[in-house]
Amino acid sequence: MINDVLDMSKIESGKMMLNVDILSLREVMDNITNIVQSQIKAKKQIFDIFIKNIQTEHVYCDGTRLTQVLLNILSNAIKFTPERGTIHVALTQEDSPLGEFYVRNHFGVRDTGIGMSPEFQKNIFDSFAREDTKRVQKVEGTGLGMAITKHIVDAMKGAIELKSEVNKGTEFHIILDMERNTEKEEDMLLSAWNVLVVDDDEQLCHSAASSLKKIGVKVDYALDGETAVEIAATHHKEKQGCQIVLLDWKMPGMDGIVTAYDWNEIEEEARKAGVNGFLSKPLFKSTLFYGLRPFIKTTLLESKPLEKRINFIGMLGDTTATGFVLAVMMSNSGSAWDNAKKYIEGGAHGGKGSEAHKAAVVGDTVGDPFKDTPGSSLNILIKLMSMVAVVFTAVIVNYGILQ
Repeated sequence: MINDVLDMSKIESGKMMLNVDILSLREVMDNITNIVQSQIKAKKQIFDIFIKNIQTEHVYCDGTRLTQVLLNILSNAIKFTPERGTIHVALTQEDSPLGEFYVRNHFGVRDTGIGMSPEFQKNIFDSFAREDTKRVQKVEGTGLGMAITKHIVDAMKGAIELKSEVNKGTEFHIILDMERNTEKEEDMLLSAWNVLVVDDDEQLCHSAASSLKKIGVKVDYALDGETAVEIAATHHKEKQGCQIVLLDWKMPGMDGIVTAYDWNEIEEEARKAGVNGFLSKPLFKSTLFYGLRPFIKTTLLESKPLEKRINFIGMLGDTTATGFVLAVMMSNSGSAWDNAKKYIEGGAHGGKGSEAHKAAVVGDTVGDPFKDTPGSSLNILIKLMSMVAVVFTAVIVNYGILQ
């Protein structure tokens, strides 16, 4: 509150200056995600973040003020969206009308919150503007955040647009032209791996595939488990097994709410269990490059004991991780592997400590992300494991918070 008042004072006195410097859009998007994570988690909201047509990640802008603008809008979205509501953030780029040395950035924040009346929308960017209705009386705020946001966007010579409908939600659209970084950047090229992206969001698949191709990777994508198996089988027949699988946890058949995890809390246990790595969305080119590069010499890694990998799934099964998918691709050997096959053939759980239970890579307590496809999720994963190469390097893709 004090910071808002001080910022408004600077704006009104003409003393608010922009500190323009080179910044990473990936870092900006990662930062805002990390900052709002606890608030999103507290309200059990669904959050996703999406990027498309990213031409350049490094631009000239006031990173602090850009972050402030996005957080002002996001904090309102969180406050005025009920529990289990949805908040969607997007960043897309296109050529700027200012010329080849600039790029036009479109930032979007859309929610399924309480929305605004047409009357209030006319005044939302005024200082101390707050809608005087019972719907918002219990929500704290200074009424300065959106006024400050508008002043910052204006100072950046950008535009901000608003669409809202009572009881339906609100969408903000910010348009900013930024100067591109013309300095030579690090060459981001990896080996010509075969990578399989599995996600039910076709837009995300297209975006990820585009970024992967830019770093020299051969990529296929599947929108469901059955298609993933078919692609894997084709690669196997052609003796071109997939080295990397990027698997999203939000797949068809899930109820839409996934328990949020702080990866810092579970990373140690996950790695002990044999998970090779994690990537957080949005999938910028640099996110993929730096996330996958450590595996460049590990595509033929020997698998850890299968039992240890399965135990990690058992650990998740004892939590509230509804719908969380952990696909660990491994060699098709070991006693637990055989027991996993028996689990499918028998179609029944053993005791909690049994090998059959441990072999349930995605058990009933976790949810079946492929239940809309022929065969259980476990069946599909086993098909993938047996068809594709000797060893998969598994990389789990997640939103870092709710999705």
